Amino acid sequence: MSSAEFAGSHRLHLGELGAHHNPHRIQSRLSDGIITAPEAVELLEGASKFGLLYAAQLATEQAFSASNFDEASTWIQRAATDYDNVLTRYASSSESLGIQAEALLGKTQLPLMSYLACFGELPPQRLIEKCYQDTVTAAERMVEIFPGKNKVTTDSGHLVGIITEAAVLLLAQRFTLRQIGDNSWLALHSLYSQDNGNGRRYKVSTAWDMTVFTEGDQGPVGSYFVEIKASADSFRDRKRNRGFAEGITPVFFAPDLQIPGATGMAQLHTVKELAKELKGDPSVTSNLDRRTERLLDILG
Repeated sequence: MSSAEFAGSHRLHLGELGAHHNPHRIQSRLSDGIITAPEAVELLEGASKFGLLYAAQLATEQAFSASNFDEASTWIQRAATDYDNVLTRYASSSESLGIQAEALLGKTQLPLMSYLACFGELPPQRLIEKCYQDTVTAAERMVEIFPGKNKVTTDSGHLVGIITEAAVLLLAQRFTLRQIGDNSWLALHSLYSQDNGNGRRYKVSTAWDMTVFTEGDQGPVGSYFVEIKASADSFRDRKRNRGFAEGITPVFFAPDLQIPGATGMAQLHTVKELAKELKGDPSVTSNLDRRTERLLDILG
């Protein structure tokens, strides 16, 4: 068999595996070193809806390990296509709201990730502003599709988690745009391996959701690593006091970023406030500033 024939049969085999394998099993094979990251992307693209989402995230990470600009750009384009496919295929599914939200967040933030991966520099302020506005609009859409207390779906918890991540990320990026005024301090969503960490088998988690970059002598460096949770109480109940590795700062939206006296889900209110401010309503600015001050205090 020629090398070309072998490569073709290998790709076919990967496609067949992706079509019949659970995406979480593919993730496990990747973490155990049984398959490579490029192979995992191909497998995940042939798996279920979660598979496509994971493929987009993993393709984004591959751009950061690319050997040149063209290779990095190819991986970013692949990620963009996978995100688009998630949003197209599952747009009408009420049981895939969290997946849709996570794909929206990934897609609207992708230009920032792309710039850092392709150029090795933090993106210019004009690009940060564009992605911030797009992500606020996407987050507002997430809140609009949130089913509410009386229409809980199997995906509601996932949706709440993504709205929470988006709210914290946007508060941090708003701080960059409105108060710092340049790109020397910038929060970005974590990469695939960072977001997954060491999995769920350990009492101490190495995963985080958001990295705050600052400018170092040799270029951008990660200065803060933030794990974002909807609430402290629900996290403790579900994870039985699972801890975080040293260097990872947990942010629990409730109570950390709540405003005293406010009722309801603080992350939903925050997204609505961000959207109102973007549309020119100054009445919410003080609330957003207070939430941002609380976030900065936690980061230290």
